[in-house]
Amino acid sequence: MRCRPPRLLSAWLIALVTACGPAERPAPEFVAYAAAERLSLAVCEREGLEEPLLCGTIEVPADRANPGATLTVSFLVIPALDGNPAGRVWVEHPGGPGSSILGLASNFVLGAGLERFRRDRDILLIDQRGLGESGGLQCPALREPRILEPYYSRERVEACRREMDERGIDLTRYSTIDAVDDLDAIRERLGYRQLDLGGWSYGSKFMLTYAHRHPERVRTISVFVPTIADYRRPLDWARFTEAALEGMFADCASEPACAAAFPDLRGDLRRLVERLDRQPVEATYRHPATGEQVSAVFDRARLIDELHFYLLKIPSLRRTPWLIHTAAAGNLDPLIDYAVRAASGGGARDEALYLSIVCPEEVARLTPEEARAAARGTFVGTHFTDEFQMACEVWNLPPNPDYPLAWRTLDVPALVVAGDRDPITPVEYGETIAAGFRRSRHLPIHRMPHHSSGMVGSSCLDEILLEFLATADPEALDTSCLTKISAHPFLTDSVAP
Repeated sequence: MRCRPPRLLSAWLIALVTACGPAERPAPEFVAYAAAERLSLAVCEREGLEEPLLCGTIEVPADRANPGATLTVSFLVIPALDGNPAGRVWVEHPGGPGSSILGLASNFVLGAGLERFRRDRDILLIDQRGLGESGGLQCPALREPRILEPYYSRERVEACRREMDERGIDLTRYSTIDAVDDLDAIRERLGYRQLDLGGWSYGSKFMLTYAHRHPERVRTISVFVPTIADYRRPLDWARFTEAALEGMFADCASEPACAAAFPDLRGDLRRLVERLDRQPVEATYRHPATGEQVSAVFDRARLIDELHFYLLKIPSLRRTPWLIHTAAAGNLDPLIDYAVRAASGGGARDEALYLSIVCPEEVARLTPEEARAAARGTFVGTHFTDEFQMACEVWNLPPNPDYPLAWRTLDVPALVVAGDRDPITPVEYGETIAAGFRRSRHLPIHRMPHHSSGMVGSSCLDEILLEFLATADPEALDTSCLTKISAHPFLTDSVAP
């Protein structure tokens, strides 16, 4: 049978779509219009996407304790290819909170890399309140690239806070708990009985918070490079960054080419830090947006920022030994040039939302004494905690009384994946999360930083996730393909891209 989009009743459409086998993919119009009637949503066209999707908005109370003012939350459904007779739905949060989640729709449309995830389930994407198309809280002062300067300077944060005040935005109304309750309102609006939850980094905290508040509405939860529910960024960043660097040193030493090129990488870093402490470097670069020549001071603080950033992902991590060794030998130009390119290549983030979540939920529960104790013995010191506490002092929101969550062990099937080279959310966080579920599976991935992209064989994780979504049985998962996941070799010169 060849599927064509006739004007039929939704039940007939669903029957026709279901009849099409995997090799006979249904036409997009079949899928969209059948799902639109099933979910009472409008079919919509998204810029850059040929396949029609389903778009929706929901008005939610800005403050559920005092109903009155409302906020508009936008969402998308990429419908299941089989008509979704089982009523399943995958909800994904990639973390941050950063930029629009609705942009992930391009990964799931017909012909895209993750199309197979919607074979027998809908995909639900939501821009949480204050993010992207749900009233994204952006401000010019924190939108432009921060190149060789603190990510949060007092001047920039003050300018952003003034703009939020001038716009009359109540920043206390954008908590994680507010947002997960919005998700539940959308679930109810669409008629889903339970959700399959997937979260990366902060998205893990988001989904863990949902599971904590609405456990009966969760079919499965999967978290990757996960933040714990009681996350207090950046308390552990100094220790985790140091551990990730030590892991990088060990990994370089285990590769003959890297070991030969950089026989004393740990000593290289020590000498570079000592040099910058004695005499910071005056760096000059051409600003990528204006073309103007700009001068900046490159010191220990800037080195910490750059190394921490490079340790997050495989492409930059592969280059880091060469950058450290070259700079230690007296040539800081490659390190500075790479820092400029890396800073100018990122997209804009809804920073006012980020601070409105992180400051009252996480940073507000840190004390200077805790920060000093956590950083003791590291070359990073209190660099990160000092910066976040300064920014949150300026942001000036009261501590969120709902955190820490009073976590209880949940009877929800859970899959937890963490990397042992992650400078933010390493394996120990994965262990903590897995222990909070009666049925869980923790998969530590060797040499994986804060993202699996760039790892050889990382598609294995997609296959494990698909099996978990099909069976909801973490103990029975076939994880044999994990042995095939590996990291690309480190780069030993400047020729490779």
